[in-house]
Amino acid sequence: MTPKKKAIIVLGGLLGALVTICILSRLWPFIALSLLRRGMQTEIHCWVRVVDQEGKGVQGYRCRVVEEHAPLLYAFGGNDAVRIFETGEDGSFEYKSKGTTGRVFFGYSWDTEWTLNPKQLLQQRDLAITSLDYRRRIGEKPTGYLGSRENPYLLHVFTVGTPQKLLYWKTRVKLKEMGDYLCVDFLSGRTWESQRPEGDVAMADGQYTKEGAPRCGTRMIAGVNCSLYPVVDDWGLEPPEGGYVKELCFGKDWEDKHKSYHQIQYYYCLESPAIGRIIYGRLTFGPSPRVDGAQIESYTNLQGERNLFYKGYTDLMDQKILDYVSPPVQ
Repeated sequence: MTPKKKAIIVLGGLLGALVTICILSRLWPFIALSLLRRGMQTEIHCWVRVVDQEGKGVQGYRCRVVEEHAPLLYAFGGNDAVRIFETGEDGSFEYKSKGTTGRVFFGYSWDTEWTLNPKQLLQQRDLAITSLDYRRRIGEKPTGYLGSRENPYLLHVFTVGTPQKLLYWKTRVKLKEMGDYLCVDFLSGRTWESQRPEGDVAMADGQYTKEGAPRCGTRMIAGVNCSLYPVVDDWGLEPPEGGYVKELCFGKDWEDKHKSYHQIQYYYCLESPAIGRIIYGRLTFGPSPRVDGAQIESYTNLQGERNLFYKGYTDLMDQKILDYVSPPVQ
C-alpha cells in the first residue's frame, strides 16, 4: 500500500470518528434519558376493582389497559402495549405486566371504554400507576398496600339504564333590568322576567356593592311545588332521593359540598299536578355563572324516574341530545 493510500485511509477514519462523535454528542441527552427511564421500569402485579356509584363491584366490565414502555431512544417514541381485562363476580381483575413497564393506564380514554361498556360511564379519565409509586407503596407497606388483593386500586364508573327520551329545551337569557328574576316553567319551556320570584324556579344575579362581590353570586328560589339540589356529582345523571331545599346560593351551596363549578347546574324535583306524579330533572346555564346572558338548558324525565341519561350522552364534549320531547307538555 502506498503512503498516499495509507494517508487517505487514516484521514477517512478520522473523519468517520468525528462524524460519530458529533452524532453521539447530539443524541447523548436522548440516550441518557432513555437509559434512565428504562432503569426506572419494573414489573407491576396488582389488583383493580371496578365499582359503580353505589360502591358495588361491576361484574363483566371490560377494562382497556395500556402499558407504557420506555423506548431504546427517547426521541423516537415508545412501545406501548394495549390489553383488555374483564372483571369477575366481585368486580375485580388481577393484572400482571408483560415484562417491565414504566407506567400503566387502566380504563384509558373514556370513549374507548364507552364502546367496550355501553352501560357504564367512567367517572375519571383513567387510573394511572407509575412503577416508582408502585415500588414505593410496597416498600412502605409490604402487606395490604394499595394495589394488593385485599386493597385493590378502584376504578369508578357510573352504571346507567336505558337512555330516556327527556323533555328538553334551551333558551338564551337577556334581562332588561339587572336586578330582576328570571322565572322558569319547566313543562312549558317558558321563561319570563319579573321583579319577584315566580314560576317553578326563579333565578337572579347578586349585585356588586362598594364592599365588593356579593356573598351569593347567583340565587335560585324554588316555587311551591318545586325543590332544588346542586349538581355535585360527575355526570348529573341521577338526582338524589332526598336533601332538596327551596333556595340555593352559588357558589356557597356547592362549596359546602366540596364542589365548585364554573357552570351552574342543579337538580329539581317537581310535583306536577298536570302529570300527576313527581318528576325529576336538571337545569344548567352557562358559560359563566350569571343569569343575564346565560344559555339555559333543561332536562326532565316525564316518566317519574330519576334517570336523566339520554340518547347522545356519549358526545361528552358538547353534550348533544339526539332524541327528546319538545315543550310544552299538556
